[in-house]
Amino acid sequence: MRNRTLLILTIIIATSIPTAQATFVEMEKTHTPEKTEYFCGETLEFNITITVRTTAGGPILSIEDLKIIDYLAPGVTILPGNWTSTPSSNFTDYGNGTLLWDFGPGPFTTEPQATVAFNVTVNQNAPENTYIINTATAKYNETVSGAASAPTVTDTIQIIYPIINITKYCSGPILEGGWINYTIILTNHGHMDDENITLTDHLPPGTIYTPGTASATSGTLDESQLPGKLLWRGVLPNVTGLNTVNITIPVQDDPLEYSQQHTNNASFTELTGCERVERRWVTCNTTVLHPQLNLEKTCTASSTTEPANVTYIYTLTNTGDTIIFNATVFDQTLNQTIIPPIHLPPGATVSANLTLLNVSAGTHTNIALAWGTPPLEPPVNDTDSATCTIREKPPAFVGGAVTRAYPPQLVGLALAVNLLLLGLVAKKLAGPY
Repeated sequence: MRNRTLLILTIIIATSIPTAQATFVEMEKTHTPEKTEYFCGETLEFNITITVRTTAGGPILSIEDLKIIDYLAPGVTILPGNWTSTPSSNFTDYGNGTLLWDFGPGPFTTEPQATVAFNVTVNQNAPENTYIINTATAKYNETVSGAASAPTVTDTIQIIYPIINITKYCSGPILEGGWINYTIILTNHGHMDDENITLTDHLPPGTIYTPGTASATSGTLDESQLPGKLLWRGVLPNVTGLNTVNITIPVQDDPLEYSQQHTNNASFTELTGCERVERRWVTCNTTVLHPQLNLEKTCTASSTTEPANVTYIYTLTNTGDTIIFNATVFDQTLNQTIIPPIHLPPGATVSANLTLLNVSAGTHTNIALAWGTPPLEPPVNDTDSATCTIREKPPAFVGGAVTRAYPPQLVGLALAVNLLLLGLVAKKLAGPY
């Protein structure tokens, strides 16, 4: 019998009621093993003793037609054939928890005893903390003028179980590639030890577990079913300070597999009824955040030639799955903030335009930066550029002829070339002499 701290009362009542013949009956009820707490499937024996006594100075009389009746409370079942009586009797099981031992007409004289004993087993469906109160009484002298009944006696036991409570916590949310800590707490709140518990943690797909990194405050971790499952085995006593185990399992989000959420399940085998079954599934969800900003920059010109007005268009979109705080667009080329800090929900877009007037000819490339802060560090950013090309202003037309202004050096060179060409032409036309 295990040492228990819970106080359970076993009531043994010995009573006496005198009959008209100055004879009385004492009745006692006990059980073995002599303990008060029983677990499902355990067997115990109830014993009932009837003693006939005579009041002091009274004549020696007897009783007749003795019958012992026992009322089994729900939660226990009599084992067939496991009953005895002294002296012999006719036994009847009425099937509703009522048991009868009929000792016949008797008689029983002063201070003889009649005893019955029977074995019962605790039912599988007997609830935790149920008090099984077994009740018995006796009847006698039903065929004579002194018909009487013995007072009722009771015997009480308590049904106990280990009651295991499981709690699970997971860290998060996390960024893509971040770490999750799963914490599982098992506590025995019952009235007996729970031995050979097995807890199974189902590691979610898309996570990476590094062997040897899990820990437990007691028991043994089993990594033989990796990848996918991590097991813990151990004992949970019902002793304060020893009735809890903490299990910690770190995993990393696999950045090569896009995941929006990781669902971790855990279950354990528990004594319930007369069997150990797997039950008490607990689930823990961790959200994986994918913060992302997308900056698109374009430019348009009012004319293809100088001078032209150039308009830059900045479009910032939150293409991630979480809000971005203080989203900002800054034009690096112009050294100017284009979109001041704004909170940008997932899928939201904000735009801004900036126009430069009278831009001269040339290829104009402009670079802009965008950044913001998600709920979890670090910040996210993006960059984009846009290029606009403006051609030179075309020459002016005067009187249908194209006039251009040239530097004096080029004018003199052109005149000399023209005179040389004219001389060669004239010589050719004159021919040989």
